Amino acid sequence: MLKKLNISNLAIIDNLSIEFDSSFNVVTGESGSGKTILYKAINYLLGEKFRKADLRYAEDKCMVEGIIEIDNTKHSISRIFTKGTAKCFIDNKPTSKKEYIAFLKNSWESYGQHEKQHLVKEDSHIKYLDYFAGNVERLDRYQSLFNDYNALILEVNIMKEKVDDYNNNKELYDFQLNEINQIDIFSGQDIEISNTITNLKEIKEISDVLNKVINLNSSNSRLIESIENASRLLSKLDEKSEKVIETIDRLENLITEISDTQYELAKNSRDFYYSENDYNELHKQLVSINELKRKYGGTIESVLRYKQDLLSMIDNANNFEELIIKKKDKINFLEKKINDLSRKLFKTRQAEALKLEKKVRKDLARMDMEDVEFVVELGVPTLNDVAIDKCMIAIRTNKGESINTIGKIASGGELSRIMLAIKLSINSNSKGKIYILDEIDSGLSGKEANSIGLIIQDLSRSNQVICITHLSQIASKADRHLKISKFENNNRTSCKIENLDVNSKINELAILISGKEVTSQSIDYAKKMLGA
Repeated sequence: MLKKLNISNLAIIDNLSIEFDSSFNVVTGESGSGKTILYKAINYLLGEKFRKADLRYAEDKCMVEGIIEIDNTKHSISRIFTKGTAKCFIDNKPTSKKEYIAFLKNSWESYGQHEKQHLVKEDSHIKYLDYFAGNVERLDRYQSLFNDYNALILEVNIMKEKVDDYNNNKELYDFQLNEINQIDIFSGQDIEISNTITNLKEIKEISDVLNKVINLNSSNSRLIESIENASRLLSKLDEKSEKVIETIDRLENLITEISDTQYELAKNSRDFYYSENDYNELHKQLVSINELKRKYGGTIESVLRYKQDLLSMIDNANNFEELIIKKKDKINFLEKKINDLSRKLFKTRQAEALKLEKKVRKDLARMDMEDVEFVVELGVPTLNDVAIDKCMIAIRTNKGESINTIGKIASGGELSRIMLAIKLSINSNSKGKIYILDEIDSGLSGKEANSIGLIIQDLSRSNQVICITHLSQIASKADRHLKISKFENNNRTSCKIENLDVNSKINELAILISGKEVTSQSIDYAKKMLGA
């Protein structure tokens, strides 16, 4: 049961807070007053996908939050939407949307005014029958096996195509595999080689400089010789002043320093070994790798994938018969399981189709459609995604006419009642569930609406119903009557909602009966409807 709902920044609703009754709630209001937005808000709260266009203009985020009771335990739930994100919370704790939906699963059901159009589509008819029959889990198992079955068949067909392709282009593929195998290629090898080549270039530059300094003596012999001669001549002087002695020492130290420096450089140059052959070999290898990349996808990874594809083709071609036998054995095994499940589904569908027919006819009779024939026509079991070749809901609304698919015969009002009858049949034993109904009374006369109102009232005895309506016959049967309206505030349109007391209910019902100009007759009729 949804006990409370808070909405902020959803379309024309800025802030709205609503408390619901545990049984039959009805919402009325003029066209464009916000009834559909309220319907959307409840659906968004209960897990439906948010439409960005519903975010209130000029606002950054929208929030819907509520208090819900599941299995006699109250929980707070909320969802926050922006243009790019959607966040879910259960009891103020963030949770994934998958967990959020699973938490609320089977606790609610929504029926909008456009949902009856699904009934026109024949491919949706089997879904109604399976839901009524309780086949959902069994059908899920069947579809899982059926998907595996199709995947195996696809694998075999692809394998056959690849083997045929390999046999037709064997020489080319053998050449390509041999070409790729010329290099022991691995992921990231091109980057590794490029980095090594860059390092070698730097080493060569350092090595060349060191060699020039080391060979300074031979290349500049006159400079060193001049220093040695100057030192020798100064040493021959008989009389040496302190400055001359100091000069001789400095010249000898200079010669020693140059020799030591050359020695150290020669020793350090071993750390900067450069090989022209190594450089050329790496460059040649990189060119070959880039050529393979150009031919087979643009990256080393694509080359390796292509190589693996070639090896797989060769392996499949060599072991084709054995692989096909193994896969066909699996296909046959799955086909047997699928057929077994299909027969069980069909047997259940046959039995439950008769029950659904009987139940829907009973509910249609309560909606003043007692002469309508309602039939579920089943085809035969077959290997497809729903395990049957045909399931069609057919009706005859007038005696003497032919029976035909529902979309070709039923009017808008009849579709509404038939859809409601099916929904009621599917959920005939539900308790404590939330039903959100959005103008399901469209296209109905007053008499028909009164019948549907009584049925909804029955549904609300063990479930919560939140019904948006424009008909007084339905609104008069609600336990709580809420009226939504819009108003202008600071040049912005906003919404408000009122929980109507008895006098307000009478006035609102009178408006629904006679329009904006309330008459004494419509007031009297409204009082009569409420028993006031």
